[in-house]
Amino acid sequence: MALPTSCLSEDQFTCSICLEVFNNPVSTPCGHSFCQSCICSYWDGGIGGRGAKSYQCPLCKESFQTRPELHINRTLKEITEQFKQMSSGRVMGGEPPNPHPQLN
Repeated sequence: MALPTSCLSEDQFTCSICLEVFNNPVSTPCGHSFCQSCICSYWDGGIGGRGAKSYQCPLCKESFQTRPELHINRTLKEITEQFKQMSSGRVMGGEPPNPHPQLN
């Protein structure tokens, strides 16, 4: 099923660490999503991570006693990939084709 472009915003697919569209999105236990490499770098860099007594979410600051095990959010990854394709189609070829053309 195709996603309606009018309902989608790039903000919905943007990592709050790198400010780019998600690349291999993962979700923290508090439910926030980030690029896998971004959240790992954030925690590895000592900001809310190593050297701290707990790991924390960059957005809500919820603390986790141990480093959360992160898995790729496959659904979000698929939707993000579809969004990227729709966005590049709009940039490359102008407006996306009308899914409901008018009949004469």
